[in-house]
Amino acid sequence: MDLKVILKAMSEIEPPVQLDDRANAPSRDYLLSTSSEPDFDFPQVFYDHVTKCWTDRGVQACFERSNEYQLIDCAKYFLDKIGDIRQNDYNPSEQDILRCRVMTTGIFETKFEVDKVRFQ
Repeated sequence: MDLKVILKAMSEIEPPVQLDDRANAPSRDYLLSTSSEPDFDFPQVFYDHVTKCWTDRGVQACFERSNEYQLIDCAKYFLDKIGDIRQNDYNPSEQDILRCRVMTTGIFETKFEVDKVRFQ
């Protein structure tokens, strides 16, 4: 989850960034501890916590420093759309699908041949 990357980075970058509103600490702790469970079902309370954290000025300040840590480029797009995504009847738009991707963690080379033409 992209917000989790930002929340972790807050304490790892130098100088670290604090939450602007300490009342958002329980939301931060919830997201850091529960949303990584493999069978996590994304209840509505999850989206409440995401909204609280994403609108926190400290989290936004850390996001602005994302050049200091590895954050997928579509993070802001989807975090800004969290109000739509949380809806039970949410259907991704064409733009949503185009922006979906997994963060690149390495380069892999694939070689294959079609009609005696080699591709690499």
